[in-house]
Amino acid sequence: MSPEMSGDRKRLGGETGGILNIVPAGYSRGASGIVFLLWLLVRQWLFDLLPRPCYSWRIFWLRVFGASIGRGVIIRPGVKVEFPWRLTIGDGAMVGDEARLYNLAPVAIGRGCVVSQYAHICTGTHDPDDPDFILHTGPVTLEDGCWVATDAFVGPGVTVGRNTVLGARSAAFTDLPAGKICIGTPARVLRDRYAVARVGPQENNVHNEA
Repeated sequence: MSPEMSGDRKRLGGETGGILNIVPAGYSRGASGIVFLLWLLVRQWLFDLLPRPCYSWRIFWLRVFGASIGRGVIIRPGVKVEFPWRLTIGDGAMVGDEARLYNLAPVAIGRGCVVSQYAHICTGTHDPDDPDFILHTGPVTLEDGCWVATDAFVGPGVTVGRNTVLGARSAAFTDLPAGKICIGTPARVLRDRYAVARVGPQENNVHNEA
């Protein structure tokens, strides 16, 4: 780490912050440290311990901390949300067991989307050529009808186009076009996705569970 902070950066968490807590000077969590601490406590002792069918309670706690959650959304056990106040989920979407929404920047999950178990939606990275490994963030958008399959990764600044599938254990570092099945690391288009009518302009596939 450079011995002195220049004017374009700061150490998140003050002087006690570690080397990977160097952020641009204008970066903010979007909530106070107290609110963030309260969320961490709620996440560990209430949110994470709720049994699988308690979708409404998990959604309740996300909304308490500022998330925008649509109707019929399913949040499975073990989902890790970093900042609820930077999360938007549309009607009928599902986030699977142990998925990680590392939303240092906004994450928007569209209507009817599925984020499968162990998937990682990541809005933050670090500059490997910077002596402080300064943080870089970018919002992630999953447009309506997407499926991010098991253990797949979506990186900072990426938009996954409407009705597109990102295959299991694939990694998207750039935008993916609409209506495609994409696989691999980095993800590439395998073929068109033919079943693209599940989420129409005026309709949703809303799950029955609240």
